[in-house]
Amino acid sequence: MNPVYDCIASVVVYDTSPQVVQECVNSFLDTKLKVKIYIVDNSPVQGNYSFVQDERIFYHFNHGRNVGYGKGNNIAIENAEPSKFFLILNPDVFIKEDALEKMIHYMDMNPEIGIGIPKVLNLDGTQQFLNKRYPSLASLFVRRFVPKFLHFLFKTILENYEMRDLNQEENYEVPFISGAFMLFRRDVLNRVKGFDPRYFLYFEDADICREVQSIGFRTSYYAKAHIVHLWKRAAHRDWKITFVFIANMARYFNKWGWSFF
Repeated sequence: MNPVYDCIASVVVYDTSPQVVQECVNSFLDTKLKVKIYIVDNSPVQGNYSFVQDERIFYHFNHGRNVGYGKGNNIAIENAEPSKFFLILNPDVFIKEDALEKMIHYMDMNPEIGIGIPKVLNLDGTQQFLNKRYPSLASLFVRRFVPKFLHFLFKTILENYEMRDLNQEENYEVPFISGAFMLFRRDVLNRVKGFDPRYFLYFEDADICREVQSIGFRTSYYAKAHIVHLWKRAAHRDWKITFVFIANMARYFNKWGWSFF
């Protein structure tokens, strides 16, 4: 079946500010490409997203059930119309300038790329180091549980994991692309059947990168396009989320093999 859209996006929200979601959605829709966006609402109470009247926006409320990040995105993946590309997008991400067009052009020129990510910036313009090598127990423990003021003691581990040794102004291969922005070739996403639903939150992005690589496609960073990501690390604030993080970490390592360093 021929693609109906150039790109369809999926945004999973949970008690997310309507203003933040609207800015995210508007940044995606601000393009000459033929696009549509699916908002999947996992909140306990339906959000007040009045802007969803736009015909390019489809809103789905899960009736108070939080089905998780991967399953939420799968709802959009499984129900969306045919498209050439499919974007997994966090609601706190804002696409700047013509970043989506640049990413699609780059992937069109490199058909072996299954997932792409642009440069990710903070609001102040500094770079977020979301591109990562495969997780290890050491890198995950330091990032999640060691106080930040002690991170200098583990500089080598952290900089290696976050790929800081590479030139961020050049394109390179990324073993583990962040779920904040994952631009999939739609046929590749269909082949891996979306996200593994066993991951409620965390590691579903690392897992799907491995799945895409396992069928012969590259996962790549493109330096000439950029987005802004507000980024809050919930696992540091809530012990329940920390438990979910640990459980899914074990699930990931059981599936792909344990790595200690």
